[in-house]
This record gives sequence, C-alpha cells and structure tokens, in this order.
Amino acid sequence: MGIRLEDVYPSSAQLFRTLQAADGLGLHELIGRIISLSANLRNSLIPSLIHTLCQLSKAIAAMSRLGATRKLKLLKSKPIFPVITGDVSLATEFRSSQDEGWYIADRSHLRQSFIGKVTLLNVPTAEMHQMDNLFSCLGLWSRKMSLCVTTRTDPKGSVRLRASDTKLLQSRAPFFEAYAGQNSSYYVPFSFKWRLETE
Repeated sequence: MGIRLEDVYPSSAQLFRTLQAADGLGLHELIGRIISLSANLRNSLIPSLIHTLCQLSKAIAAMSRLGATRKLKLLKSKPIFPVITGDVSLATEFRSSQDEGWYIADRSHLRQSFIGKVTLLNVPTAEMHQMDNLFSCLGLWSRKMSLCVTTRTDPKGSVRLRASDTKLLQSRAPFFEAYAGQNSSYYVPFSFKWRLETE
C-alpha cells in the first residue's frame, strides 16, 4: 500500500503534484529547459520539446491562470512550437505563441483536412490535449480549429433507390398517414403511399 504525500502534508499538495507531473523538475527548471531547447531547435529535438511542454502544462494545472500566465511570460516570444508549414513542402518550423500565423488542429479529421493548406502545430493529437493548460495561459485557446472551423456536408453523386427499403416504406405508409392526421393533407397534397408507389 502506497502512502500519498499529499494526504500526509496537505499544505504542500501543490508542490508534490508539480514535482510528480514534472518528472522531478520544478516549474522554473521546466521553463529553463524549454528556453534552452529553443536556443538550438532542430527536428531531432521535437519529441523532447513536446514532452517538456506537456510536463509544463501539467505543472501549471494547480496554479491560477493569472499566476501561470505571469510565470510563462518568458516563453511568449520564444519559438517553442513546432509547426508544419501550409505549403507543399510540409517543412517543420518553430514559431512563438505571439506569431499568429499558425493553428492547432485538435481533431485528427481537421489535421487531415487542413495539412498542407494551413500552418498547423506538429504535435500528435493525444499529446496536444495534455497541453490545454499551456494553450490557455499563452492565449492560444482561440487557435484551436475545432472552435473556429465550421463543417458543411455536400452530398454528391446520384440517388439510388433500394427496393427493400421502398417496399418497407410502402408497407408502413398507412401508419405514417394515420400518425400525421387529417390536418396534414393541406401540406401533403397527395397520398404518401401513392407517391412511394410512383417513385
């Protein structure tokens, strides 16, 4: 049976949560590591950077948003976010949170739809959701594509009637008409069953 330090020392609960979330690193050490990585970023360091950003997001979870925003002030101008460019090259670049030219495709179908067309954060969806606290404190919440994209479905192709479905609807037609009632005849000028039989 394990002993939860948070239960033994309730006044230090936030400290223990921060240390556990950060693999033993405190908030300042995590910020320092990210700044250090941002000074010499290359593609091979992306997994390490993403892991550290996720740990930082967990570490600020127990803090107030205002307090966390103040702590993260140093990171706002640093190019710490790997993004895939919105052109055919799909090259990875590093951008800061102040750069407004990139978006967060927080759903896999949005990533598939917009990759190569819009500059997108190059982070797997599962890890992206672990960064929600960080996005919120850095003012990136509004860049989530699920919040700023609308979906429209345009059916294409020809309509094909299935005989089995048509027969089923024809057999149910009297029930549909009875359910609709007498007053619906004004809106349906001819018999529902007759329409099904003639289609």
